[in-house]
Amino acid sequence: MKCKVIQDLLPLYCDKLTSEESNELIEAHLHDCGDCTEIYEAMCKKTELPLPETEKDLRPLKKVKRSTMIRAAIGFGAGALLLGSIVLFCCYGVIPIHSDQLTITPSFFTDVVSSWEMDEDGAPTNVDKEEQQFLLVNFSGDCKNIRNSHNVQYEYLSDGSMISHYEITIYPVLGFPFDDLGKNSHQFNWYLPVKDAENGSTLTVHCWDQEMTIPISELYAQAE
Repeated sequence: MKCKVIQDLLPLYCDKLTSEESNELIEAHLHDCGDCTEIYEAMCKKTELPLPETEKDLRPLKKVKRSTMIRAAIGFGAGALLLGSIVLFCCYGVIPIHSDQLTITPSFFTDVVSSWEMDEDGAPTNVDKEEQQFLLVNFSGDCKNIRNSHNVQYEYLSDGSMISHYEITIYPVLGFPFDDLGKNSHQFNWYLPVKDAENGSTLTVHCWDQEMTIPISELYAQAE
């Protein structure tokens, strides 16, 4: 077989892609031809050249690095979530106050209330000022600070009158660093119309251990 043909087959022979019959012919030719043998040896050495040590070493390191980065990201996310939860619970306050830590004190408060009508030009007219009495309910927590969330629902009766059902939740708050929450940040005042003491209105206070529903008439009686 001619050298040119053998040399064309050598790449396939080095990659072990030739048939057994072709292998026999190639090997017989290499046995007798020094030029083709030299080309074969050079070609096979190039084909079987081992990977550089640095590249072989980097492959497992890359996998370890990727795994480490994933674990670090998961750990960082979990840590941030935990820290955020601690800050939320301690500094902002999400658990209602215990009823034993809360003192409710009603009293009366008088203020000047203005009323007026609007003329054709949109200016106030017939301005009237009068003193009105309000029921002031003071919530005081046995803690550093408190915050509240409140709501009111109205019940309309068949005679056209309306009953107010007030709801409030008090939360103890540790406070964020450098927060200036004021001197009496452990207290909160809520003003209610005195008329609510006459129509069956109620105040519901949501605590951690219980829910207290107090008639406004009862608070009115305590304030007298």
